[in-house]
Amino acid sequence: MRSLVDALWDCLGEIADDLAGSVANVMSLLGNLLARPDLALAGRQLSALVPRLYPFFRHTLSSVRQAVVAAVSILLDTGDASWIDERLVRLLFQNLVVEPTTASAAAFERAVDLLAQSGRLEAVAGPHLCTWLQILVTPLGTPVDAGKLLLRVGPQGAYDVDKAILGQDPSIADEAATLRGRIAGVFGMAQVAARLTGAATLQSLIDLALDGRMPMERQVVAMLICETAVARSAGSSVGFEASFGPKLLGILAADTATPPETGPEARVLAAVAGAAVALRAIPSKLNPLIRAIMNSVKVRC
Repeated sequence: MRSLVDALWDCLGEIADDLAGSVANVMSLLGNLLARPDLALAGRQLSALVPRLYPFFRHTLSSVRQAVVAAVSILLDTGDASWIDERLVRLLFQNLVVEPTTASAAAFERAVDLLAQSGRLEAVAGPHLCTWLQILVTPLGTPVDAGKLLLRVGPQGAYDVDKAILGQDPSIADEAATLRGRIAGVFGMAQVAARLTGAATLQSLIDLALDGRMPMERQVVAMLICETAVARSAGSSVGFEASFGPKLLGILAADTATPPETGPEARVLAAVAGAAVALRAIPSKLNPLIRAIMNSVKVRC
């Protein structure tokens, strides 16, 4: 059986046909075999072998993309974080943004948990938080900066499965799908931010975004504040997000004087209100808070 596992790893390293339907079957068989305790690999071995999976994260076939996430999830279930590197964390996060699924979210959260338990989260994921935020706040209709992504390795001229959602061509981009990806990215990013001891640069970027007038920026950072506070609530520590309470209330007081005219404006104020509640920054007069939530319902309806 060990020789079969070795042969499957070798097969993944040699596959050149980006459309080979057999890739998903190879990946699924490999994952099932690695789930067996007698065939488990040590962290040092996985550090050398797992990168062979990376080119398949954004494969043109959805069955292959699902199989690689399933295989990684099985490896994460071993409880060993020594083989998890920054490339894997970045690829898992990008999966949340371009193709959010329950399996991708669970894999990312499991990787974050293992890194946090091993004390490596800040070193592996911390340096990428600001870049992730810049991806998430990219305005709708504006292409995502490719320089901020860990692009997949594939044959030249291969079909780009993420062209629509990353290129934001209005003729093919699905706004609802884009928003789902941004929201999933916020949830994932909050899991990391809530476990970090220092986030001065991230805090500065959030501050600038709240001061800006771009709806996507303000909505995303308000949601990030909210979800980070929720993720941290199980512990007793107070994080960087707590400092934004007064600013959030100021935004509500200034921007809810008149009902928002568009969906994006309503979404921003609803997100700001949610963040204020998560921080328990409740104003003495509740009108601005309630108005922001009710206006979003009216616009939605």
